[in-house]
Amino acid sequence: MRHLSKLLCVLLSYTATAYSLKCIQCTTVNGLNCTGNETQCTAAQDVCISAYNMEKIGSRVLASMLNRGCGSSLECSAPGTLSNEYINFVKGINCCKEDLCTPTLNVFSENKTDNGLTCPSCYTTTSNQCHDNGTMKCTGNENKCIRFYTHVTTENQTTQWAMRGCANELFCGNENIAVSVDTMKVKVDMSCSNASSGLHHTLLLLALAFLPFMRLM
Repeated sequence: MRHLSKLLCVLLSYTATAYSLKCIQCTTVNGLNCTGNETQCTAAQDVCISAYNMEKIGSRVLASMLNRGCGSSLECSAPGTLSNEYINFVKGINCCKEDLCTPTLNVFSENKTDNGLTCPSCYTTTSNQCHDNGTMKCTGNENKCIRFYTHVTTENQTTQWAMRGCANELFCGNENIAVSVDTMKVKVDMSCSNASSGLHHTLLLLALAFLPFMRLM
């Protein structure tokens, strides 16, 4: 019986190894496609992932980054989006479940239909905060107002930028991030709040307009 137990353990171990997923592992900057070597996933990694970040002005892509490898299906997500009148950001993790498969990216399937909400909008590359330049109309599922600040330090230079605009809940998931890669350090701070409806702003303007008359009553 003891020998049979050992044999079963060996067979189970072999089966787990034999049926573990294989994925392509690679990283590319300024592109949304990469190729690399195949890697064996662990038992907890049940999908192949493509994690992407993209910065755009209108339909023109300014910068992008893609990372492929093994991951958990719990990481898979629809695109997180951040928008204002100057610049747009998209991030997400797409997944597939077959050996050496390539996840289909849905980067360009953003909904730009006006949803009736508004947020403060501004953008600067010289400070850790920007002053409101007015409000913007939010679109699609972007129902949050966001303050977003990024600080990047390398051996030879430091850059920073800040913006306010509309975002969806998926983009607001991580409020504070600090990452170090070789000589580069990246710090991201963000805070999100519920966006306002256009009616709210209209009523506020009406209240301010009637305020002098109310004081005379």
